[in-house]
Amino acid sequence: MKKILLIVTLLFVCVATSGCVNNFAVQELNAKAKEYTQNGEYEEAIARLKSAADLAPNSFETYYNLGSVYSKTQNWADAIENYVKVITINPDFADAYYSLAVSEENLLSTMLEGELTPIDKKNIYDLMQKAVQDYQTYLDKSPDAKDRKDVEQSIDNLRQMQSDNMIDQEILRRL
Repeated sequence: MKKILLIVTLLFVCVATSGCVNNFAVQELNAKAKEYTQNGEYEEAIARLKSAADLAPNSFETYYNLGSVYSKTQNWADAIENYVKVITINPDFADAYYSLAVSEENLLSTMLEGELTPIDKKNIYDLMQKAVQDYQTYLDKSPDAKDRKDVEQSIDNLRQMQSDNMIDQEILRRL
């Protein structure tokens, strides 16, 4: 009986210790990534954050940090992907919805600068809808948001773009 108790205790200590080591490693990688980001060394920051995500795939903080670094490099698609992961892991994290909407709006602006195919126009319309929805979710989850007026203005601007027929509605109907 003592042997079984000893084995169970050792197993518990090993599992607990490995979890602590992983958590410590993730914190260290996030801290180093923050330092790299502050120094403008974005590729190094991204590498550290990807390693942290590999160690702790349910760490919404790591994905949020990764999305933030991708935003700094204006890599909107990867920023969006990581903010979506944050929301999947922690749907109550309001700032992720805001950051997601900002990234969607920035991707939208980038897309509007180029030559648009009918499929692009459909994607832009969907992206506008998604950004409005994500901004609204942010406001719903942050009723006392200090930036409420700015966010409401962003929502109004996106809705105005839609109503100004910036996207050819006839092409959308044909898709």
